[in-house]
Amino acid sequence: MRNSTDKKQWREVIESWAASIRAGDMVGILANHTKDILIFDVPEPLQSKGLAAYKKTWNLFFNLAFEGL
Repeated sequence: MRNSTDKKQWREVIESWAASIRAGDMVGILANHTKDILIFDVPEPLQSKGLAAYKKTWNLFFNLAFEGL
C-alpha cells in the first residue's frame, strides 16, 4: 500500500533529522531541505529565507543550548 510506504519514508526523514539535531550534525540537519527554503519559527528571526539563513538559526540554537555547559 503506497500510503504506508509514504509514511515510512516521512518517518525516516524526521527521525534522521532529529538524530542529527541531537548529534549537533549540521550537514544532517540541512540534508533534506532545499536551497530556497522558507521557514517560519517562534524565536527571532521569525522568518528565514534560504538555506544559509536557516543554518544561522541552528547556529544560534546550538550556541544558546550549550551556553550553560
